[in-house]
Amino acid sequence: MKNKNTTQKEKTKRNKKGNSQALNSNCIKKSTALLSISKSGFLLLSPFLSLFLIHSILFVKLSFAYEREGGIAVGAYGSTRLEISKDTTTFTLRRIVPTFSATVKEKLRFYTELEFERFGLLELQENLSPQKDKPIEMKTEIEGSRGSEIKLEQMWGEFEYARPLRFRIGAILTPVGRYNILHDDDLWEPARRPLSVRDRTVLPEKTAWTEIGLGFTGNFDVGNSLAGYELYVVNGVTLEHDIEFYLSQHEQADESHHNMLKVEGVIKPRFGNFALDSKKEKALTGRFFFSPALGHEIGISGYFGRYTPSFLPSANVWTAAFDFKSEILPFLDIEGEYAYTQFGKLGSVINEIGRRIYNKEVEVLFTEGATGVKVKGNTEIELEMTVKKDVLADIKHGGWLLIRLKFFPSFLKNTPLYIDDSSKFVLFLRPEIVSFSGLVSGIEIEKGETELKTKSDFVFRITPGLAYRPTDTWVFSVSYELTKQKDKPVQNVFLLGFAFGL
Repeated sequence: MKNKNTTQKEKTKRNKKGNSQALNSNCIKKSTALLSISKSGFLLLSPFLSLFLIHSILFVKLSFAYEREGGIAVGAYGSTRLEISKDTTTFTLRRIVPTFSATVKEKLRFYTELEFERFGLLELQENLSPQKDKPIEMKTEIEGSRGSEIKLEQMWGEFEYARPLRFRIGAILTPVGRYNILHDDDLWEPARRPLSVRDRTVLPEKTAWTEIGLGFTGNFDVGNSLAGYELYVVNGVTLEHDIEFYLSQHEQADESHHNMLKVEGVIKPRFGNFALDSKKEKALTGRFFFSPALGHEIGISGYFGRYTPSFLPSANVWTAAFDFKSEILPFLDIEGEYAYTQFGKLGSVINEIGRRIYNKEVEVLFTEGATGVKVKGNTEIELEMTVKKDVLADIKHGGWLLIRLKFFPSFLKNTPLYIDDSSKFVLFLRPEIVSFSGLVSGIEIEKGETELKTKSDFVFRITPGLAYRPTDTWVFSVSYELTKQKDKPVQNVFLLGFAFGL
């Protein structure tokens, strides 16, 4: 396999070439149209004005080409899937990610990705309507589709001093393992990301894990082999909070039925803030890879940094990871990664959080006619502050393997399934495993005292499947997931997926 830098470079080059040709074509069409207008205008305009128009067109054309030597490349990747299980049958728009890149000069590059995950709708309406002799009314309406998320995945600028030394600054993908830096959906046959980087991540943050910072990257020859690295200083993962709202009807045998509004503040680790960092200390992350031959690569990577904001005791999280890919035969390859993460002083940190929160829950019940507050019916408001369950753990580790067998039957070469030599079928198998020690499964906080519940957990999943790639960057797949979690029955899920890259 080609290393990451080479793969990205080739993809960017293809995108830039296609988009540069499109831009030049549009410019030529616009220039031709304007020249036609100026030609007919000779009958009405002075020769001087016509010459001025022609000069302006040529000047704008030459200036555009000078300012964007490599052109602007616009691309995208995305995916969708059908998921069928005992309890669920659903279509999911996994994500659509537009990408933009530019080479301003030979050594100056820019790249950005904006992810729309499970995105269908997000609408915000605000109204400030003071009325005569009445109080000011402030109204805000938020409408959105379930699970929608918009995220800036990458946005960096790069200056290449030499091939082994390129300075990069901005929002970068944390180089821990191979999946986080090669997470584009069209690169993978399974229609779901591995457990260890997503749903039960063993990294400090789930994929795509983005941090803002600066550092260096590059690659260099070692005899007939290739080596490379990425090394960055970043804000780093920090304990942050989410605010969650619940509106339901409260029904208990010893209480009358009443409506309940619950507001919950949940503390959990999240990628470093893109604005003001909540701590002074910065994190360090990097990856080194070695490719002894084309199609073979091994990598080691890591992350170290403080994960507590400045008002909590200092505590660090660190991760070490190993990854590889090997093309055993032209039609058979295997790749994988394994990562180990430890959150230091986790018990002390949660105890201090409990002391600051003081009481986990505050409940107020307004009963109709029983208080000075005018209410219709019985209404309960509950405020809760807590720590996210099944995310933080003393130790998390796990990984995945992906085995691919590529082929194309000769009897299908005269059918529409064969487009060119890149068309192929892929039999794949992905076993994966994650393990947790000291996993926070529950927390009770009352008068500053914290009762912490922890457990160990273990999840194994295996996914066999078949994929069809009409070309390298399009993939249709069918697969079957078998998942076994500790103390739970086996889960069976059928997946039908589609992913593309442009």
